[in-house]
Amino acid sequence: MSVSQAGAGRTVPGVIDTIGTAYAMLNRQPYLIMVLVALDLVYWLGPRLSPIAFTARVAEWLGRAGADPQAQGLLRDLGTQFDNLLMLLSVLIPTLVFALGVNRLPQLPALTWNVEVPWWLVPPLALILAAVGVLVGMGYLTMLGRLVRGHVVISPELPRAALRNGLAMIGLYLILIGLFVLVLMPAMITSVLSVVIGIDALILPIVSLFLFALSLWAFLLTFFVEEAIVLSQAGPLRALYLSYHLLRSHFWQTVRFIVAVMIIQTGAPIALSLFTRTPWGVPFALVSYAYVITGLGLASMIFYRDRVAVVLAQQASRTASSE
Repeated sequence: MSVSQAGAGRTVPGVIDTIGTAYAMLNRQPYLIMVLVALDLVYWLGPRLSPIAFTARVAEWLGRAGADPQAQGLLRDLGTQFDNLLMLLSVLIPTLVFALGVNRLPQLPALTWNVEVPWWLVPPLALILAAVGVLVGMGYLTMLGRLVRGHVVISPELPRAALRNGLAMIGLYLILIGLFVLVLMPAMITSVLSVVIGIDALILPIVSLFLFALSLWAFLLTFFVEEAIVLSQAGPLRALYLSYHLLRSHFWQTVRFIVAVMIIQTGAPIALSLFTRTPWGVPFALVSYAYVITGLGLASMIFYRDRVAVVLAQQASRTASSE
């Protein structure tokens, strides 16, 4: 189904048509899924960089400071559950092992080994891996963007474009972290004061509801920032601007698209987990999930491309009429 955009003089494909177009495009360039397959193979068969020494040391410090033993136990459990720092490479692009957890896959001791990272090395290593993950993720999305724009996917310009997009995304993350801290600090101060005064039963639910609503709005607002950086060559602030205006101009259609993407992305690991019970089924599951996620990535690019053109045309029309 196509949706007519009044005043823009054009129609844009509906959600189903967009997703169908994306998978038809992927079927002509199936090698794009190999980025995700390679990451999953590294998570499954490669070294596991454990941060448990760091979480244990922090829990020990909290114990000396008089912290609640339950909080210390939760911190140790976190280090046990997130047992591979390499998974920070999936900070931008989901993979099946990241979604399920490596422990849900059959273990091959002869091919995998655990490396317990010294506690002092965990924070800088995590930052480095997260930054590399952003660059890898934006490189993958840059390939998808070049396909959507009708360019040659693998070309001499790809590394430079991927690096530019990766740096722009890191800049965007820094901006969002700064905004998050500015919002979180007043919320934390309000919560602490409510506990001291004795009105926490009234204030804490309100603060929690506010933070939940703010997080949901931020999720919707920033859903297309990667597409804006890749397809519109936008910087961090411009990417936020374009993503916001696309959401505002096509709110319900955007919400339907996001819901469809989230349902598929959440349901696919559950369905494919049936094939991860034996080593022979894991390759099929990895390839299938990479195909699903790559198709959804292309669909997001196409959805953004079609609608941002309408948004920019509407803005240009309003600017011309005001002059």
